[in-house]
Amino acid sequence: TRQALGLPLSEFAARGEYAEIGVEELRLRVDDSIGFLRARFGERFDADACARIHQHADGWPIALLLIASVLEHDPTLDPSAMAGQSPNIERFFTETLLARLPAADADLLVSASILDALHPELLRAMTGSNDIAALLARLAASTPILAIGEGSAWLRMHPLARHALGRLFAAFPPARQRELHWRAAQ
Repeated sequence: TRQALGLPLSEFAARGEYAEIGVEELRLRVDDSIGFLRARFGERFDADACARIHQHADGWPIALLLIASVLEHDPTLDPSAMAGQSPNIERFFTETLLARLPAADADLLVSASILDALHPELLRAMTGSNDIAALLARLAASTPILAIGEGSAWLRMHPLARHALGRLFAAFPPARQRELHWRAAQ
């Protein structure tokens, strides 16, 4: 599960019948990404290029798959400069993520793309919405782009998503952009 279960698990853990796997354990290591990319592309990318691709993916398997898919369809792309630059990545986020969310949730994600880290109180101040904590929990559980800090209310948006959604933020009217920046700064 991506969420705390809310069950008394200490007895299971004491018997060795329960294990907790956090975000860091699920993240790919550089050598995992290199192995995946070499298996998929052969020698097309050297180890440095594979490491840059891993960095763009931030170790997230779904992001690595997305990048690999984009690189397969556009062999001219330079992996060292592709972090969110491809229209295919932007289209992925708009067609498969934002289009499936209620308009208010999609708007919140686009607005949040200007933040390095997300917190319910920060987003409440930015948007004026009172049900932010529940919304963030739902988005973290239902989308692959938000990671909850272990033991913390802070979340982080995947860099590829943040960049692609940031491009959508740039399409907001300038007055709205200024207001959201100002509210976040406050």
